[in-house]
Amino acid sequence: TVLNGRNFADAPSTGWTPARHAEVLALARRGELIAMQMLNMQRAIELASDLDMDWLISNLDIDEALVITKHAGSMLSGVPSDIDQLVLLNHEVVPESPEACDYFRCCTLAKQNPAVVCVATAEAERCLQFWEARVVAVGAALPKGSTRGGLFCAYVNGKSVVRLAACRPKGAFPAGSHCWQFLGDAIAGSKTPEVVPGIDRVTLDPSEACILHYPNCGSAADFVRKYGARQGEQWNTLPFHRCCQSAQLDGAGALAQLFDNCVLLRDLAEAERQIAAGICIRVRSVQDACKWEEHSRFLGTMD
Repeated sequence: TVLNGRNFADAPSTGWTPARHAEVLALARRGELIAMQMLNMQRAIELASDLDMDWLISNLDIDEALVITKHAGSMLSGVPSDIDQLVLLNHEVVPESPEACDYFRCCTLAKQNPAVVCVATAEAERCLQFWEARVVAVGAALPKGSTRGGLFCAYVNGKSVVRLAACRPKGAFPAGSHCWQFLGDAIAGSKTPEVVPGIDRVTLDPSEACILHYPNCGSAADFVRKYGARQGEQWNTLPFHRCCQSAQLDGAGALAQLFDNCVLLRDLAEAERQIAAGICIRVRSVQDACKWEEHSRFLGTMD
């Protein structure tokens, strides 16, 4: 991500019709987050290409960390030339304390992406249903609330890294806020279409490269502020997001209760059961990187 989403590109993207661009631009100006992210992606391609960059990741947000087990340059330079887009799967981090904190330093429990979860035992099935049941129970009691549950509260489809050398020749344009589309590829839907996978797009092994998403790990107060400001969003149709928008109609108390019942996991024993069943993992690499960066700064102050 190069921009903050507020410097909207005026020229239509190569693959967008004028009507589509006008629709995205109008919603972005009204504060629609996904529309702002799409325009950000469009402008970022232009800037990154001018800066002679090789690859660009789509909208790595302030609540996300890119985790790579090897040198990023070495990994990307080894991608076959016929692959123009890589998908980084995301794991969703779970807060275990309601107190405000630097979540990159204090949150280490993560729900694994559903694409890699294997529900092969009765205990794994129980652990999966544990998360689904929490959202269902709360959502059913909300006005216009969703009763659908799921393992993740936020997105599950990862984010893409695109080869910039292919963008201009192939007419790359944002297909939603998480990936790019090339001219001539099939598109589904009219709002936030998903890419139809092809031979030029592959998913990376998340044990080698992934995104850690900390969507609601700040504190209960942060959660209340977040959804107090996102009531008018239309394009984000994720069930938990809709559930939060419904809770916001009942005020801050309802949102705080939703955070406590559906987001926060205080039960350490349950966390350990989730890890043992393979639904969750402990990821300390980001925490360790923060500690090392802090230690390096300290060493830099010494004579």
